Amino acid sequence: MMPRAGLVLTGGGARAAYQVGVLKAVRDILGSPVKNPFPIVCGTSAGAINAAALAASADDFTRGVGKLLEFLKDILYQAYVRRGKLQQATMVRRFFVDEAPDKITPIGRAAGQTTD
Repeated sequence: MMPRAGLVLTGGGARAAYQVGVLKAVRDILGSPVKNPFPIVCGTSAGAINAAALAASADDFTRGVGKLLEFLKDILYQAYVRRGKLQQATMVRRFFVDEAPDKITPIGRAAGQTTD
C-alpha cells in the first residue's frame, strides 16, 4: 500500500488564517494542481472550516484554496472596516488582489487611499 499524506488543521482564528497562507504556498509550489495533494483532510474548530472548504472543492485543489483566500480576504476586510481601521482594510484588499508578498502596500503609502 502506498503511503498517504494527511492534512490536520488545528483550531484558532489566527491559525486558520495562517493555514490558508500555507495552503496558498503549497498550491503555488505545486504549480496550481487540480488534484488535491492531501487525500485525507480533517480539522478542529476554525481548522475544520478550512478542511470543509477544501473538501467541498475536492475535485480542484487550486479552486478550493482560491475560495479560502477570498473568504479570508472578506472576513479580514470587513473586520477592519467595522473597527474603523480603513488603512489596514486597504492593505488587506491590496494584498489579496495582488496575491504577492512583494507587492504588499507599505503602511505609509496606504494612508489616504479609498476602500470603495
